[in-house]
Amino acid sequence: MSSLTFVEKRQLEDFLDMGGGYVLDFSNRTFQEFVFDAVKIDIYAGKYDDKGGSKANHLRCFWEKEGDPLVGRLLKAMVEYGLDVAESRAEYTGDKSEPRKSVAYRKSWHAVQRLLGNPSPTTDQEVTEEDFLRQKFSTIPFDRLPIEGSILPLIQERFRETEKCFNAGANLSAVILSGSILEAVLLGLGQANPKQFNTAKAAPKDEAGRIKQFNGWKLAEFISVAHEIGALKQDVRKFSDHLRGFRNYIHPYEQLATGFNPDKHTAEICLTVLKAAICQITEWGGKS
Repeated sequence: MSSLTFVEKRQLEDFLDMGGGYVLDFSNRTFQEFVFDAVKIDIYAGKYDDKGGSKANHLRCFWEKEGDPLVGRLLKAMVEYGLDVAESRAEYTGDKSEPRKSVAYRKSWHAVQRLLGNPSPTTDQEVTEEDFLRQKFSTIPFDRLPIEGSILPLIQERFRETEKCFNAGANLSAVILSGSILEAVLLGLGQANPKQFNTAKAAPKDEAGRIKQFNGWKLAEFISVAHEIGALKQDVRKFSDHLRGFRNYIHPYEQLATGFNPDKHTAEICLTVLKAAICQITEWGGKS
């Protein structure tokens, strides 16, 4: 039996959308597949039927019957996936709230870390925006990016133009260019490492449950998968919010609908995300 408290269970149920018997956006089939991928257990094998047949009741039964390490592993995967779902929904609707700042997410993540035996994160352990922007990049190692070489000169030229835009105060242009470069780099990384990208839990699927072709992935999905496989660190994922929706800002009416009007600070965060991502990807280099 896990040691989840009453309050932790309520926060998890809130974040995982377990009202009405559901769990996130899972169907019965995808819920079964997700649980098996995460912990190699068939959630519908009969052991977890005590509370009823819904997905939510199977999950509640699971965390009552299994110990902290197993429950922690499954909930870690679910909370990470739930964050991706929430961020994709916010991007689609133009919601300006940040899902990772919600009380339900923070409490759920702390509960997961406790189950796994990790210390609760503190402010000192988390990368602050100030710390992130304080990073210095003497050079950006484009030539060591583990992607197809013919695209590199174009990426470097776009990067130089991005810096010119930022220095000239063309903040929207700097954001859009930063997003386009990062998407190109991650697309190239996916093409160079198709197995790792396509087998990641965060890899997007179509309505039939098949992994989408790379040209159908959003930047947010590339970032989530790159983080999952270790190519991007948490700081880049954390501060990539404005870049994730860069395509929306290309069209004036989309920009008007979202109310997005980046200032120099926003552009600086986006450019720093791009620089840090390139450095992290070159350091990772396609490790399995």
